[in-house]
Amino acid sequence: MRMDKAWFSDQIREREAAMYALAMSYMKQEDDALDCMQQSILKAYEHLDTLRDPEKFKPWLYGILERENTARFANSLNAIGVRYLGFDPSLCPAVENDSELVDRILGEILHPAYT
Repeated sequence: MRMDKAWFSDQIREREAAMYALAMSYMKQEDDALDCMQQSILKAYEHLDTLRDPEKFKPWLYGILERENTARFANSLNAIGVRYLGFDPSLCPAVENDSELVDRILGEILHPAYT
């Protein structure tokens, strides 16, 4: 199967509604969700050559979308300042900076079974 522009476009069109729903479930604001979708589609197209099996396009694409959503969420936490979220950094002496603190918080929120 040849993965060219037309194939990619067809794959995105088939999954557009599901991508939107997934992005909205993370972002809550339509503009943010659409930005996230756009960036994810661009990243997917730029890295299409890394997709080994065209049958796995859907989970590959959704993985990119989830990572983009997570990155945007982390950036929004940094913009707010995690200290204002009621998290006391003194309770985590191993945390050296806000970025590491955000990573730890995200790990607890997004993957509670793994922390």
